[in-house]
Amino acid sequence: PEIDDPLSELLRLALAYEATHAASLQGFVHWLRQGSQDIKRDMEARSGAVRIMTVHGAKGLEAPIVFLPDTCRAVGGSGAEERMQFAETPGGETVPLWRASQNLRDSYNAAQVEAARQTTLQEEKRLLYVAMTRARDRLYIGGWLPKGRTQAPADSWYSILNENLDGAAQQALAAGEQPLQKADDETDALPVNLPDAPHWMRAAPHEKPDRYGFFGNKIFSPSGLADRGDGVAGRGLDDETLRAAAARGRVVHKLLEILPRYEPAQRHDAAKAYLTHHLGADIDQLLHQIMALLNDAELAPLFSDAALAEAPIGGFLTRHDGTKLALSGQIDRLVETNEAVLLVDFKTGTPPEATNGGAYLPQMAAYRALMQAALQNEKPVKCALIWTQNGRIDHLDEAALEEILADILGGTRPLENQ
Repeated sequence: PEIDDPLSELLRLALAYEATHAASLQGFVHWLRQGSQDIKRDMEARSGAVRIMTVHGAKGLEAPIVFLPDTCRAVGGSGAEERMQFAETPGGETVPLWRASQNLRDSYNAAQVEAARQTTLQEEKRLLYVAMTRARDRLYIGGWLPKGRTQAPADSWYSILNENLDGAAQQALAAGEQPLQKADDETDALPVNLPDAPHWMRAAPHEKPDRYGFFGNKIFSPSGLADRGDGVAGRGLDDETLRAAAARGRVVHKLLEILPRYEPAQRHDAAKAYLTHHLGADIDQLLHQIMALLNDAELAPLFSDAALAEAPIGGFLTRHDGTKLALSGQIDRLVETNEAVLLVDFKTGTPPEATNGGAYLPQMAAYRALMQAALQNEKPVKCALIWTQNGRIDHLDEAALEEILADILGGTRPLENQ
């Protein structure tokens, strides 16, 4: 919208003022008034909208159809700003001259007033020419008269055009007056036939059940179901090392999300630029690991156009006691094939020796259960972990996932709110 341009410019000026002056609304307004800020727009661009413009603003532009809606006003007026004019004396000096009322003017004053009026009239005619020549196909000339007036002033645009274009106009349009019709109020005479109100309108509202059972209003992340003390990568490391590892993990996750959008020949350079920007030096090994994942034929479906990256997932799991467990999470990679749905979570830590998922089984079991509910068990849902450090793929055993899910639903597995 066109309003975006002035608003953006105002915000830009506010930031510029704040950077160089003390914070002051009055000072900012004064600073704006002292400056000259112009917003350039491409007015020739087709916006499919009606543009309301002054004649000065329309100079140099053209439109298929142009309306001149206010052509009946007189040139000049009786405003206080027009009471003073400047006249040139025979000696060449410019002096202020009071524009007296017509019955008080002498010959010199009357001549100066008429000269000023002719100058204004010539300028008005030039503006009229500009206004008329903005139309490419059609020009509509309109106007209105105040109450008590029956004819436009002789020096108005309407009178000038009416005198010079009489016979040239293709069609004269007139809006005939329509008498105002006031209808009688018949509301009281209308029959009132309302049906009986349904019973629920007068019944007391039912007590709203607790949506989340005994978990209150907490929503859990599936990653919060992991066994934090059982083989999760990063255990025993100092805080600084953990922060660095987490930063690298976020970068790798983002790269694996965006690189599939690039052509294969462009991925290496794009990955290198991204890693250099976010991690700096020592990126060669990480770059090699990422490219190995993308080029792995077994993983090709995960990085195809059919796969979803960072796919949000959420829903409810019903515990054995009937309460609801609300879960909300994000799957790193999801792809549906003709045979199954594959859920993959990327892990950037040091891969453990065991390949059964270990501490991450509860997280993947929850993802799997939510997806099965969404699919209504139409297809099998398979889960896997991919370790970015060496590209290892751990396909998780479905029986183990079912066993872990039973622990979650039975309430024997503690929950952590993430």
